[in-house]
Amino acid sequence: MKNGCFHGLTLIYNYVFIRLCSSVQTFTHYQSKNMTKVFLSGGTKGNWQDQVRLAIPECYYFDPREAGKLSTMKEIAELERYWLDECDILFFFFEATNPSGLGSAFEVGYCVSKGVPVIFVDEKRTSHSEWIGVHCNEVFLDLESGIISLKKYVKINNHET
Repeated sequence: MKNGCFHGLTLIYNYVFIRLCSSVQTFTHYQSKNMTKVFLSGGTKGNWQDQVRLAIPECYYFDPREAGKLSTMKEIAELERYWLDECDILFFFFEATNPSGLGSAFEVGYCVSKGVPVIFVDEKRTSHSEWIGVHCNEVFLDLESGIISLKKYVKINNHET
């Protein structure tokens, strides 16, 4: 891709990202801090994302629930790919009530192909989810264990002792 075209796409992604932020200050804070960036993959109907955020507040979270504010599926897909390119780790919670996990399977594959670590919490426990798990760095059966693992990763990534 030519530099001008790439720069144009970056501007578009930044514009969309800023539209989602509650303020430009939030966006500036994300860019100015050396925070671990976590993509929260999984169902968007529950509140599990809030549990992760409360347990580990020192991260910046890419939360696909926020992408629902955009008007087209194309905008949502472009924003989420941008977030996947920016994240330091993907945290995938496959709830038992999640109907398919198809979007998360894409997100896992995308991150695995880029060498981004993936923590997978497999509450659903099917043969398909087992297949996804073999590609992930760590697999857990409950959310609490996944959060504990993410805390350890954040501590290492932030060079804390």
